[in-house]
Amino acid sequence: MKIEFEHEYLRELSEEGKASGKKYRFQPKVIKQYRKVVDLLYDAPNTEYLYLHKSLYKK
Repeated sequence: MKIEFEHEYLRELSEEGKASGKKYRFQPKVIKQYRKVVDLLYDAPNTEYLYLHKSLYKK
C-alpha cells in the first residue's frame, strides 16, 4: 500500500527511526510502535485488510 505522509518528520520517523528536528523527539517505545504500524500499512494488500486490526480504524 502506498503511504503519503502529511509532515516530513513522520516520514523520517518511519524510515530512520528519528526526526531531524529537536521539536519532534519521542520515547523509543513510541517510535518502535509507530514503525510497527507503518510497516503493517506498507504490507497491507488492500484497505479491507486493515479491518482485521481494530486499532487502525474508527467506528
